[in-house]
Amino acid sequence: FLYVLTDRQVIVRRGLVGRSVRATTLDRIQNTTMSQTVMARLMRVGTIRFATAAGAGDAELRFLGVERPLEVERMARELIARGQSGAASPAVPLA
Repeated sequence: FLYVLTDRQVIVRRGLVGRSVRATTLDRIQNTTMSQTVMARLMRVGTIRFATAAGAGDAELRFLGVERPLEVERMARELIARGQSGAASPAVPLA
């Protein structure tokens, strides 16, 4: 998996042999959530979900096994808020 969060979009790339790429612009994201199972908390990773207004199949992008999930979700929310206010912001590295 490769997860990219920029000042304009969220991108999820999956696969080694067969590839799948999903992306959405930040202005389409309506909600972000972070979740952790007990085991994930012990491993200090989590899942970040980006919900959009798209149809049933494209309504959500997920970053799985993200280190520092609270920090990454906070950065995502800040980028989304800046985009809604029209302010320019730099890309956010995840690793």
